[in-house]
Amino acid sequence: MKILLSGAQCVGKTTLINSLKSMHPNWVYFDEIVRKLAQKGIKVSEMGDDETQIAIMKEHLLNLECNAPWAVYDRGVLDCYAHSAWMYSHGKLSRDVFVKSEKDFTDNIMKYDYVFFIMPEFDIVDDGFRSVSKEFQNEMSDIFLGILYAAGIKHTRLWGSVVERLKQIHASMGLNCPGL
Repeated sequence: MKILLSGAQCVGKTTLINSLKSMHPNWVYFDEIVRKLAQKGIKVSEMGDDETQIAIMKEHLLNLECNAPWAVYDRGVLDCYAHSAWMYSHGKLSRDVFVKSEKDFTDNIMKYDYVFFIMPEFDIVDDGFRSVSKEFQNEMSDIFLGILYAAGIKHTRLWGSVVERLKQIHASMGLNCPGL
């Protein structure tokens, strides 16, 4: 089972991944790749460009090759396509890279068995890396929802506390929620 956690910055994806790791230590986890790429000099968030989106999508596509029985992804092709759409609409991405991103999304989104989307609910906490722009966060959430609905992607919206979100994930997949 491939499980995708998606959403704008600072909505709690990594926190959920960390909780799932303690609940299901035998699952394979793909942590956020953007920080690793930023350490290599790739521009991210609102500062991204063609090189950014090409590198990020390449990593997401490589991660999708995992054949583990259970794999959880902190962002994926949906997230890359949503950011490409934002960047293209703001003149920060070439048409060719946007079209490639759209094709990669279309060709690969159905490889995820479960898509979970997290709406912004809480104040953004500045971690010195991610954008703290609430406007950017809201724009991105709108783009995510537009893509999900336009493409007819079955997804589950997560909301509430970490415990509530964990229960929603497990219930959606028909699993017991260990320890809760």
